[in-house]
Amino acid sequence: MRENLNLVADVLTLLGAFTLGYIVGRAWSPIAGFLRSIGTSPGRLARGARIASARLRQAFSLPPAGEEPDRSTFKGFIAGTLSDILTFRLRRADEHFRQGMAAFDRGEYEAARELLTSAMDWDWNQELKPLHVQAHLRLGWLAEADHAFRSAKAHYEKAVRLEPDNLQATVSLATVLFQLGETAPAIFHFQRALELDPNNLETHYYLYAIYRRLKMEREAIEQLRILKAGENAETLSELFSRHGDDHFQLDRLDEAISDYQLAMQFSPHDCSLYTRLGDAYYQQDQPRMALETWLRGIWLGFSYALEERLLTVCADLGESWTVIQVLRDAAGRHPNDGRYNLTLSKLFEIEGVQDEVLAQAQEAVRRSPDLLEAHERLGAIYEAAKDYQAAQDTYRTALASARSQETVYRCAGCGFISRQDQDHCFQCGRWYGFQATTRGEAGAKALVPRQLMDQTSQSIQRVWGDVRSHIKRLTSGV
Repeated sequence: MRENLNLVADVLTLLGAFTLGYIVGRAWSPIAGFLRSIGTSPGRLARGARIASARLRQAFSLPPAGEEPDRSTFKGFIAGTLSDILTFRLRRADEHFRQGMAAFDRGEYEAARELLTSAMDWDWNQELKPLHVQAHLRLGWLAEADHAFRSAKAHYEKAVRLEPDNLQATVSLATVLFQLGETAPAIFHFQRALELDPNNLETHYYLYAIYRRLKMEREAIEQLRILKAGENAETLSELFSRHGDDHFQLDRLDEAISDYQLAMQFSPHDCSLYTRLGDAYYQQDQPRMALETWLRGIWLGFSYALEERLLTVCADLGESWTVIQVLRDAAGRHPNDGRYNLTLSKLFEIEGVQDEVLAQAQEAVRRSPDLLEAHERLGAIYEAAKDYQAAQDTYRTALASARSQETVYRCAGCGFISRQDQDHCFQCGRWYGFQATTRGEAGAKALVPRQLMDQTSQSIQRVWGDVRSHIKRLTSGV
């Protein structure tokens, strides 16, 4: 039995060896040829791959940018499908970029922030580089508005990295670095901005401000000289006052005071500058300097903001009589403005000088008959003195004055006065002739109303008829 099994095993081994030899013999020739081709011609496979790739691209070529593939054929359908797949990410990014910028322009800042961030996430390879720059500029602005200056700095740095010659990005980055106190990088980027635009006022201002902060007087003066030589007084006043406000909000009061003083050199009669400069002094715990500044302002021209500050501070400092003297001089300088006398009346009331309280209120009404507050104060003084008739007359005058200031509409054609704006005057038939004015001005300038003209015409006709009848009677009698 064992011998039979051994015989079967030998037979199977012979068959297996024969089969293996046959397979190797049949396959050896192509394998050897393949190996020889690799060894002798290594570029053949690469050339074949390139040819196959070119044919594949030709078969499924995508249409040029901006063109939609013809999907009516199988080739066009495949090309269109491939186009949709390959451009989906960029199309999505472009859509979010544009929606985010539109939301920013509408003032929907939270939506803009989300959309612009999403757009940059979709285009992670930054293939839409110009849109990335615009997105970073807007996101940096939003971060600045939230006083997140380091976040703004990161956005502006990315914008400059993507587009080094972008003036807005360079100036914005330099400005944020200035706000963060990183003066050396700020100077570098401002100098870079000057290379891009040598005439940019903001760049020269910030360089002036940085040199001023670093006590580099010669460089600061040079930048200030360039500023003064380049623009008119109104533009420079607006520039320095705006930056003064920025420094005030950041509690950099010394810089704010310096900016306001420079602005006043170009607009010495702007009362709002005296208000803000005095506020900066007051915030800096220099109330007497603040009071002096406010007095200089109100001497030039009346301002309710200045009046409020003077009435509040002068009593605390015990300087009411100083303020009274300045206001007396100012009242003489502005003889047609009763507001100075009204303020004097309030100050005399603080000091308890009742005769002057009444006299100044009366003078305020005389100088400014339309000043309702003066009438109200004078009437209250009469009431307190139990002079009710004078109080009544004062209030009646105040009501008449208020009515004279009422807005009415006057027809330019016939002088008809209406309390409502209208397209068509029913008196003279004129279209689009009504003009807004006050009732007092309308009464002073109005033409003879049509109603009065018609009545006058009718009266003349009646008189003329009577005269003719009388003449006929006399003639018939003769």
